[in-house]
Amino acid sequence: GMETTKRIRKFNKHVPVVALTAVEIEEVRNEIYASGMNDIIVKPYDVERFYQIIKRNLSAGVESISKN
Repeated sequence: GMETTKRIRKFNKHVPVVALTAVEIEEVRNEIYASGMNDIIVKPYDVERFYQIIKRNLSAGVESISKN
């Protein structure tokens, strides 16, 4: 996921990318953000929180695209 995100960011800075992971270690969190991902959902997750994160990132993606 992180390598793919780095490749995506080379040609698209605006599409939201959200990690879905079972790992919650600060070092991995930093790597995820450094790769260009916008957010992280840690498993197991609360369904309502999942939807909030997805909605927030989709809204931010649309807003970012409309500015350009």
